[in-house]
Amino acid sequence: MDFLKKELYSLIGNSEEIFDFIQNLALDGFWYYEVGHPGNQWINPKLWNGLGYTAEELSPFNSGVSGIAFQKDLENCHNNALIHFQTSGTVFSQTVRFIEKSQQTIRMSCHVKCIRDEDGKPFRFLCGLVRNQIENTSEESRFYESVLNSQSIYITRINWEGNYTYVNDYFCQAFGYEKEDIVGQSSLMTIVPEDHAKCFEIGLKCLDNPGVPFKIVLHKQDKTRNIKASEWEFTGIRNEDGNFSEILCVGFDVTGKVKIERDYSALVSNMTDVLFIINPQGVFTYVSPSWTKIYGYEVSETIGRIFTEFVHPDDVERCFQALSATYESGISLPSVEHRVRHKDGSWFWSSTRASIDPANGEMVLTSHDITKRKLDEEKLRELALVAANTTDMIITTDADGIITWTNEAFQKRSEYSLEEIVGKKPSELVQGPETSAETRKRLRKGLEDKVSMSEVILNYSRSGEKYWIDLNINPIIDEHGKCTHFVAVMRDISVSKQANEELRRTKELLEQTSEVARIGGWEFYIEQKILTWSDLIKEIHEVSPDFVPDIENVLQFYNDADKKKLEIAFTKCINSGVPISEEILLTTVSGKEIWIRLVGKAEYQDGACTRIFGTFQDIDELKKAEELSHKNSEMLRKLSEQVPGTLYQFQIFDDGRIKFPYISKDLSSLLTFPPNGKFIEVQALTAVVHPDDRDKFINSIKLSKETLQNWDLDYRIISPTLGERWLRGESIPERQEDSVLWHGYLQDITSRKQEEQEILQSEIKYRTLYNSTSDAVMLLNGDGFFDCNTSALEMYEIDSFEEFYALSPMDLSYPYQSDGRDSAKTILEYCVVALQNGSCRFEWEQKRMKSGETFTVEILLNAIDLNGSQILQSVVRDITERKFAEQEIRLARQQAEAASKSKSEFLTNMSHEIRTPLNGVIGFTDLLMKTDLDSTQHQYLSMVFQSANSLLDIINDILDFSKIEAGKLELATEKIDLLEICGQVTDMITYQAHQNNLEVLLNIASNVPRYICVDPVRLRQILINLLGNAVKFTEKGEIELKVDVLTETGDDTTFRFSVRDTGIGINSKNLQKIFEAFAQEDASTTKRFGGTGLGLPISNKLLALMNSELQLESVPGKGSTFYFDVTFKSFQSPVSDWSDIESVRKVLIAENNTVNGIILKNMLLNRQIESEIVQTGREVIEKLSAGNHYDVILMDYHLPDLDGISVSRRIRETFGQSGTEQVILLMNRSSDDKDISILSEELNLVQLNKPVKIERLFNVLLKLDGRDVEPSEHDTNTKELEDNQVKPEKITILIAEDNKINMILVKTFLNKILANARLVEAANGKEAVKLFESEKPDLVLMDVQMPEMNGYEAATEIRKLEKGKRIPILALTAGTLKGEKERCVDAGMDDYLTKPILKETLQAVLAQWLS
Repeated sequence: MDFLKKELYSLIGNSEEIFDFIQNLALDGFWYYEVGHPGNQWINPKLWNGLGYTAEELSPFNSGVSGIAFQKDLENCHNNALIHFQTSGTVFSQTVRFIEKSQQTIRMSCHVKCIRDEDGKPFRFLCGLVRNQIENTSEESRFYESVLNSQSIYITRINWEGNYTYVNDYFCQAFGYEKEDIVGQSSLMTIVPEDHAKCFEIGLKCLDNPGVPFKIVLHKQDKTRNIKASEWEFTGIRNEDGNFSEILCVGFDVTGKVKIERDYSALVSNMTDVLFIINPQGVFTYVSPSWTKIYGYEVSETIGRIFTEFVHPDDVERCFQALSATYESGISLPSVEHRVRHKDGSWFWSSTRASIDPANGEMVLTSHDITKRKLDEEKLRELALVAANTTDMIITTDADGIITWTNEAFQKRSEYSLEEIVGKKPSELVQGPETSAETRKRLRKGLEDKVSMSEVILNYSRSGEKYWIDLNINPIIDEHGKCTHFVAVMRDISVSKQANEELRRTKELLEQTSEVARIGGWEFYIEQKILTWSDLIKEIHEVSPDFVPDIENVLQFYNDADKKKLEIAFTKCINSGVPISEEILLTTVSGKEIWIRLVGKAEYQDGACTRIFGTFQDIDELKKAEELSHKNSEMLRKLSEQVPGTLYQFQIFDDGRIKFPYISKDLSSLLTFPPNGKFIEVQALTAVVHPDDRDKFINSIKLSKETLQNWDLDYRIISPTLGERWLRGESIPERQEDSVLWHGYLQDITSRKQEEQEILQSEIKYRTLYNSTSDAVMLLNGDGFFDCNTSALEMYEIDSFEEFYALSPMDLSYPYQSDGRDSAKTILEYCVVALQNGSCRFEWEQKRMKSGETFTVEILLNAIDLNGSQILQSVVRDITERKFAEQEIRLARQQAEAASKSKSEFLTNMSHEIRTPLNGVIGFTDLLMKTDLDSTQHQYLSMVFQSANSLLDIINDILDFSKIEAGKLELATEKIDLLEICGQVTDMITYQAHQNNLEVLLNIASNVPRYICVDPVRLRQILINLLGNAVKFTEKGEIELKVDVLTETGDDTTFRFSVRDTGIGINSKNLQKIFEAFAQEDASTTKRFGGTGLGLPISNKLLALMNSELQLESVPGKGSTFYFDVTFKSFQSPVSDWSDIESVRKVLIAENNTVNGIILKNMLLNRQIESEIVQTGREVIEKLSAGNHYDVILMDYHLPDLDGISVSRRIRETFGQSGTEQVILLMNRSSDDKDISILSEELNLVQLNKPVKIERLFNVLLKLDGRDVEPSEHDTNTKELEDNQVKPEKITILIAEDNKINMILVKTFLNKILANARLVEAANGKEAVKLFESEKPDLVLMDVQMPEMNGYEAATEIRKLEKGKRIPILALTAGTLKGEKERCVDAGMDDYLTKPILKETLQAVLAQWLS
């Protein structure tokens, strides 16, 4: 009762009292009902769930709570509550018995809350239930209580003597005895004598098998001597000693069942209908055997279940109403038709009639299976509906074939009315002359035999129209097997007959087409792995007709790449349904390669791919044609790209669609053509045409399409960017099967049209233009000149127009041009070009008629359409002055090139002239410094030596800058050791930096390759420039050279080199200025720090040659960072064996410079060596005092509190043996006191010069580990140099040098290097050649700039004289310009020494060439 449910929910929401009542007094459920009509009630689901029921299991035959509670208890509770609420408003409570699903009785306290109406009368009762305390005891107690109180089960106990020891209330109630009358009496007293034997037999079984239940049906007499049948289960019980003690008997009444079985057993056994009995709760208590036969359920599966479980949900209400009416009236009402669920899940129709058994109030139902009848009725209804409305033709006849009825479809198709049809045979109406006699014969035979028939037959309508029908005739047989009627169903198949014929022809055509197109079919079943080919596919593969394809033998026809493509395509098709479409190369059995196209589609069932099918086409000829077409198209494209304008194909189809199949190139500034092959709208094509020309444009195309005449038209368009433009279009039409195709050419002729327009303007404007221009303007046709302006008369020195018109165009030029061309022939060629292309521009030599002077002009010829005739307009401009200016520019360029050459020669001479005296100064100073000198002399000479080198640096910078500016400098790339280069450049500035108390840091990332390809001189020059500036402009703090790897691509590595300082910094406004030549940040900088201002510009220009540039970050007062990113080819060198320094696992770094400490820590970390950083000497002592152990202490000498020597001494003295054995590496500067070395030796310290290099550090650690260190590359090279030194045998060296000082210097060096050498002197090249021939020297040192004959010429002459062994010639040059070395080699020299020359450099070169 939904209205009661909604009403109660509303009360709960509005009344806290109702809510509290439910919370406290309805713990086990409640129901709500009308006081005046208790049957109108709503039950809370918790109530029936608590009793074990589901909503579906509640009996529909008893309303509400009365189906699960004792009716008498409910009535008492209701009546007592009414009495209570007449005088009280408190909650009324009373115990009510309820029946659980297990048929056990439980007691619950029923608390009733009264809801009153507006008049204060009881209106609704809300009944809340709480189980009695006894129900809340243990589960076992509740179980026994419910069993003993059961209202459907008999429970007794019998001792070993056969006497009752216990009977329950229900047993006493059923048989009319009091417990006192039964207990202690023989159990046989109530059993009929006929059943005593069975009792004894079961008793013995219980005695022999305690604990095993045995079933038995007994007949007992009640107190009034009525016999009741009951079914029992006897179970023997053991006592505590394990011996048999008594029998527990549990039974229930089966009197009705036995009675019915007895009374109706004979009837039921032969019934085809189902007989069954249900109790008032709707539960089966009996079913007949036919229940199992019809519905499939066993009797045991049915008894005890509710009847409605088997009834169709739509029929439950109808059954309930009929059974309720029967139950209430006690009269058997008409049958109810309903559906019953078969055990297999299907539904059977039944006609069920119910009656009441007056003995026990149970319902006896008889059910007749009417499923077939229902299906027949449904079919008849469907048939009647179909017959009346179907387009199929239906007729019925009697047994003799006389028509009794037809549907409207037959009447319409046959063109006869129903009245005309009934009473005749079909053959009389619809069969004609061409109806097959054989078919008619078969039909007659079938009718005689009363059998079903199916035929296709030709019929005729009343008007004689032929039509084919598909005829099906079925006889109607009655229950006696006699044919009473025939039903004929006819379907008009004329259309399908025709379609089948067309399909047959189409199939034949398709097979023929497939053969011609070389297309075969295939299919592949996934699960069965069955692949099927058509015969054509086998033919394409050149296999035999009996060839059976499978996955493995099919793949052998394809290469590996195509196999992979097929695998991917089939996988996508199977997994995702992606269609297959591949063009691949097939190798047939004979080895022939052909192109094929494979197309496939997946077929799915239940979400899984079951089959793939498709086509297989031989496209070899098509592919070859495509390749040829592609080549031709490519050739056409290349040709068309050379043609001004646009080549195109334009196509109009018969259905009105248009497109451009081909366009060579777009007039992108004017029009945007659609992509090739795309259809476009006509409106889109005509929209750009000028409105005044649109009709002309459309009509001209229509005319060309209809007549196939060539299309040509000048028309205007409106460009979105350029406005109005003129186009010239020409094309040739060609008729296609379904269209017309134009092949044409389109050109922008706006300029020409504008020129024509200008010519055709008004005569006044034309003449004004003519006469106002300084250019000569002339018009000519086939007869010659017919118009010109006054400037033409002045230009050619002609007095009148008539005189000019009398001249031929050839008269204005001499017969031949200065370059030998025939003037008449050439000018005629230009005219032809102008007429063809619309215009032509060229330079020409003409003459003045009076003076005969030749002058140069620029002529523009324009072809003009004037009144239907073509003329030429010649615009002539005198360009004599322009030509003269061009000549002057050429002369100026030649002079500039000569000046540049002179500059280069000057630089060469200057390099030689400056370096030559410097060579003497530096060389002899170097020699003097190596003699015995006092301290003052040595100091003065050092100053001279440094000053000379500074001067040389300045000269080198200036010459380098000049070479770069002149483009004379090139890079000489070679493989170098990057770590060594970085170490060298830091070493070069370290001494000066340490003198200024600056820290020098070398920070090279661990992933930096050791070897790279670069010009080492220029890289070193850049880094020294940057580091030198850093030292120069930094007064305190540190300088860091850092190298990182940015990216690696193959063998190429991009590095970032950066030089950071903590110097004066640079103001942001001067960041660009410092990169300018000869400039510094400001004048005060130059005065304070000095310098030429060339270092950074030269470095930046050198980086430009390396495709890089110098970048800068700077903060005034805090410092600067110069950096550049550059890419070099790199090499992965074998890593030095530093990876396993076993004895060094933990290092303490004492370094007050934070950055340097981190650099050292990262060096160690790269070899998995743990380290800690401290910044003072005291922290070192504290670490050791705390018991920390370090394999090595890496200590800076310059610590802020205690110097490194002091800390080391305290370690040695304080920590005993561990302090004595502690390994300490002392890091010191090159400028530190020499006494540090003595003290280090005393304290057993290992010295490391700062900045610490990774190779030096790990070599020292390896020595500590007890392993020898491999010599460095520098050591190896030095050893090789020593090994290659010239042996002291007698040799002769020829020296060619014109400068006497340099001659003495070289001789001095040679005497020190080669004491036994014989030296021969030559003052110029000529002497050198003569002395070479006479003295036969072993080596020649040749200055390149000498009087009379220079070094190049002398070397060339010597090589001519040379016979046999080649004598080394070494160039001595002060030149440093580009090409100097190459020039020496080309002259025949072997090596190259640049002045100033030092002893070590000369010694190394001699060792190379004389070894």
